[in-house]
Amino acid sequence: RPALQPWGKAYIPPPPPKRPPPTVNEDLEKEAAVLIARLSFDFARWCYDSGYIESKIVGPGGELSPNPVLGKKGVARRAFLQWMEQDPEGGTSLKDLGNALRPAVVRLMRAENKNGPACGLSGNENDAKYTYLRDYISRHLFRALNSEVEKHRRLRAERIWRSPCANAQDAAVDSWQKQDATLKRLTVEYELVGDWQRAREVYEDWLALEANVENGQAWFSFARFLMRSGQNQLDAERVLRYAISLRTEDEGPDFQEVAFLASLLQTHRLPSSLDEGGRSARFQAAMAMMEAYADRNAFEPMPMHIIFLLLAVEAEALRQMAAADASEQALQLAEDSDRMTAEAAKYLELARASPKKWQGTLEATPSFPELTMLVAKESLNRGRPEVPEAPETPAAWLPSSEPTPSFVDAQSLRSAPDPDDAMALQVIDLLLHFGLSDLPGFLLEEAVQAYGYLSPATVKSERCQLQRVKVAMLTKDWNKAEQLFSDLFQRRGGDRLPEAHALLGECRYRAARDANSSSAGYDSALAEFEAALCFMTEETSGFKEDPVLQLRVGSILHLKSEEQNFSDRMLAERAVKHYKKSAMAAPTAEAWKNIGLCRYRRVKYETTARKEKKLREAMQYFYEANALDRERPDTLAWLSICAVELGEVQRAKQGFRQLMQFEERLASPVALELAEVLLRFSNERRAAEWQGERGRLVQDGRYAKEAAMLSKVLLGRSESGPARCILAWSKFLQGEHGAAAGEFCAALTGLLTEKPQMLEEAAYMARHCAALIPGEPQLSALVEEAIAIASEPQPEESSGLGDDADEAEPDAATMETPRLDDLLNA
Repeated sequence: RPALQPWGKAYIPPPPPKRPPPTVNEDLEKEAAVLIARLSFDFARWCYDSGYIESKIVGPGGELSPNPVLGKKGVARRAFLQWMEQDPEGGTSLKDLGNALRPAVVRLMRAENKNGPACGLSGNENDAKYTYLRDYISRHLFRALNSEVEKHRRLRAERIWRSPCANAQDAAVDSWQKQDATLKRLTVEYELVGDWQRAREVYEDWLALEANVENGQAWFSFARFLMRSGQNQLDAERVLRYAISLRTEDEGPDFQEVAFLASLLQTHRLPSSLDEGGRSARFQAAMAMMEAYADRNAFEPMPMHIIFLLLAVEAEALRQMAAADASEQALQLAEDSDRMTAEAAKYLELARASPKKWQGTLEATPSFPELTMLVAKESLNRGRPEVPEAPETPAAWLPSSEPTPSFVDAQSLRSAPDPDDAMALQVIDLLLHFGLSDLPGFLLEEAVQAYGYLSPATVKSERCQLQRVKVAMLTKDWNKAEQLFSDLFQRRGGDRLPEAHALLGECRYRAARDANSSSAGYDSALAEFEAALCFMTEETSGFKEDPVLQLRVGSILHLKSEEQNFSDRMLAERAVKHYKKSAMAAPTAEAWKNIGLCRYRRVKYETTARKEKKLREAMQYFYEANALDRERPDTLAWLSICAVELGEVQRAKQGFRQLMQFEERLASPVALELAEVLLRFSNERRAAEWQGERGRLVQDGRYAKEAAMLSKVLLGRSESGPARCILAWSKFLQGEHGAAAGEFCAALTGLLTEKPQMLEEAAYMARHCAALIPGEPQLSALVEEAIAIASEPQPEESSGLGDDADEAEPDAATMETPRLDDLLNA
């Protein structure tokens, strides 16, 4: 029976319609693009052989690029065409080009111009009738040419901020396989740093790739992400229904997809699209899907375990409803609960049954003594010697019945699960893999007591205890997880589990991150992470090169260094060391960005002669981070800061323009620091205060416009005194004295609570700007009035910019889903 919705419609939607094949126009333009690539290669080879080579200066001191420019100067008109007409050996002749393009042109003519010539032109006046065909074909060829030129121009522009090493190694055009790998890496990376909203956006970009639009495994992994990122069950259910619909009726759904969707329907704590039909609609749909799969795969035990789980959960829910109901319906609920309990026990026995029960014919090896005696008699008749029976084994050779004392190993000290419960533990691991928390908890607690789902030895095992920890982590119950770890470590050998220390460190790390703790709140997590790294050796475990553990340790040490203003060089070097280990194991933009940030923060403690070298070193790390993630505004902001301090004006402005494309994701503290750096290097009056070199590094108004743009972005989020003051200075440097006076006056109130040390300077600049405008005495009076109001005692108010910086991360369950609707309905 198919799974139905309450209104009778099939629960699993029909497969999406197949995409139409490419039109003859698209086919012709695709073939033309291939020919353009062949011509480009031949032109480059001809220029190289003919000596039309021009070196390109790319660095200081006349450094030349390893890739020279070919054919830019010296090429005579039609020279390349004459070379092709000679049909050179190894090249592409005009005849070959025509032969390659002819099939696409013929298809176009037969489809779009049925009145065209049936064969070649005749060479008389009738050929003039078909002039429009040449124009029609040329229009498609020029469209393909312009498309290729624009695509490669855009790719060249994107490669400006890439690492030089990446420029030398990467091809000009990234294949979809590279895009697929990059987007998958970025989803894991954003999930790792806790940016769930951005991780979802990248995940949807990955699903929008042509190879993933109808890839069931890709959509299944997205459903898992939706559950573990915030228990977003409604979207996960829609995604799984779409993933199942992608498979043909003969192929049938995958077990993990069906089990995942059925388990979601039985998680009644979270909403479902079938809630309109009541609790029974969800249960019936789940059972229909699992029974249909079990009928197609009758000898697999895993579907029986899932059906047992569905029945047991429903029976327990009906029992609780009967106990709470005082009406006559309670008896019926109790009867239904007993019936489902019996059915659940039946399916559990079927799941535990040996495969021989379904596939074998005899329980033991068959024995036929008469046939054995006949064979022995026939052997004697043929003159073969009788084979004597083997003598009994001497008693001295047999093992002693008394146990022999021996040294115990580490594994014998640990509590291992019962081998008979291996399949049951796999089911629990599978549910945890789905990102579910209620059903694994039910199997570990209620199912053990009511059905004996796990043996007592398995319940006490370390593996079972770690599964309970993972359930608590999925529900973000950090206190319960701490108690479970405490019980585990009190057992014999429990503190020798590397995975346990890593999980405990992750629990404490996430708890501190959710509470916005200082670096002291991460000390316990750091201790567990270091314990997990200390007793693991490269010969016995791969955790030594685990990029996640290394990144976590590096981030905690980085936070400690930030609180100390990076005055402790050894602490900063420790953070960089762990970041580098993480980047070597699995390169991530987060690791490279943080290495560059640590290097940049230490620049102020360097001597003047070494500052430029250290700035360039930090810039190289930011280049690596930007090569891995080109849409991360924080990385672009630090690249711009380094370029500003090095005096590379064009690079700084280009990086600024690029990051403004993603201004909504730029962190407020980073934006404020970038605005302050831009303003500092645009004000020659204050260059002497920090020993800035005027002219080369500092020039009046050089970055004033960019600083004003950033301050407006910050003020658009919330009112901030420092941001308002930056806007006022930017207007002053651009000669807008009246507007600057007003902005300085507006910044006074915010500076009084956020940065009182800047209040006197802002008041002085407000008076100075008012004095620069002759014939406006009222402006000076208004300025004095604003200064007087700001000097009065004000009630304490929270800082708008600080609140924005410490804003809690959005709940993944309430994320907007317009992109998901577009992808599912495409």
